[in-house]
Amino acid sequence: MMTMTLRRTLLLIVIINLVILLTTVWLYRQQTRLNIDCQGNLTMENKRGNSTFTLDSLVSMHFTPDGRGDFNLTGNVVTPQGNFSVSRQEGFKWRRIRNTMYEIEIVEVMRYGLDNVPPGIFERYLLGIGLNQKRLVKIKYTPDNGIVIGNLYSPLFICSK
Repeated sequence: MMTMTLRRTLLLIVIINLVILLTTVWLYRQQTRLNIDCQGNLTMENKRGNSTFTLDSLVSMHFTPDGRGDFNLTGNVVTPQGNFSVSRQEGFKWRRIRNTMYEIEIVEVMRYGLDNVPPGIFERYLLGIGLNQKRLVKIKYTPDNGIVIGNLYSPLFICSK
């Protein structure tokens, strides 16, 4: 038969282990919920043969803990077809794949009045930002609380808090 002191000790050990387990699960879940607001300039050039695509823009990207987000793109596009203004918002759903890898799926594209980029231009030069397309992104936190958002090969945005 167990003594009262031994029972209390075992009960205390069980309670402590349960608290540690619940805390670990809670911290893990908090880690996988993104809550990011990031703004920056995006300047890029894509050359394909004799065709050059140049984008000079302001980008604002938002990830919310409920698995949704959006990015706003405002700026200028230069292609062999001409110079265009871009002003659009693309809504997306995101989900964590593993570690720092996330999948985003574009679910909504809203073009604003100034946006006069012809259909197909972005699809031709920037794969993966059209409606219903999916894209893998890597999101890493730096030791000084910065955030690096990019693809598998290079960063696209570097944000600081």
